[in-house]
Amino acid sequence: MKYTILLRMLFMLLAKKRITAKEVAERFEISVRSVYRYVDELSFAHVPVMTERGNGGGISISETYKLPSAFLTAEEFSMLSAILSGVSPQLKSDEIFQSVNEKLFSAKPQKTVNLVGSASLVIDGSGWNGYGDYNEKFALISKSINECKALKITYHNRNGEISVREIEPHVIVLKHGVWYVYAFCREKKAFRFFKIGRIEYAKLSEPFTRRPIKTEKLPFDEWFKTVKKEEIELNVDRSVRSDIEEWLGIENVTELPSGVIKATCLLPYDKSLISEIMKFGKAVKVIRPEKLKNDILKNAETLVRLYSDGATT
Repeated sequence: MKYTILLRMLFMLLAKKRITAKEVAERFEISVRSVYRYVDELSFAHVPVMTERGNGGGISISETYKLPSAFLTAEEFSMLSAILSGVSPQLKSDEIFQSVNEKLFSAKPQKTVNLVGSASLVIDGSGWNGYGDYNEKFALISKSINECKALKITYHNRNGEISVREIEPHVIVLKHGVWYVYAFCREKKAFRFFKIGRIEYAKLSEPFTRRPIKTEKLPFDEWFKTVKKEEIELNVDRSVRSDIEEWLGIENVTELPSGVIKATCLLPYDKSLISEIMKFGKAVKVIRPEKLKNDILKNAETLVRLYSDGATT
């Protein structure tokens, strides 16, 4: 209880320039004398708290104060960040919310890159925009594997369904530029691949006993084998040739004597294929199959209707 009040007092101080002892006492149902005792404890913890007695006085904190980077663990930071987002309407001021948010983020544990296998392999899962928590997920999953502790996760599958699972991670896998964790799912009672990017939340659970697996026999192509495949032929603009080569493989992209660049490959036919092709816009044209051309046309027409609704001329 004591430390809960100390922490909440600290965030009250971060949110407001000045608070009164009476205000704090009423908020936490304690005596004014106890409030000043808590202020002393914050001071002992090197928090620059100042008090002024009399009319117009109160308790305040230095405007330049930021929480130390070691103040929170990654899990504590995630929890407090979620709490802050939830109570932001109560702060009544965007300026106050921004101030508290900045000070909280100053205490975010520094990201570390993960070394896997050898010092020559560095994994940095954060996005180019500087955001994303891949590194934190990698660290937690690695800890789970090394310490044989299960993970409780909130997972979004490819159909948009959200579930809470308990898994036993065994190995981290990179497949076609996408990171997975291969884990035993206690709900399904079988091993599954889980996309790390689709894990919303993860928390360590109780220890588990590793199950025997052969990494060279992991079912990498299980999804590929269960989805219907089609022979796809594309005309490719030179501006995106390197992107198509990375996607389909250089051996599947050729330039004809006429200068036309063609890509031919056997691919699983599903919604992700249509999305992948459409992201190249007019730089990629489907030659065959006919049904793929029709599906892309239907999606394009849907987009036109979406952006035409309510548009002004």
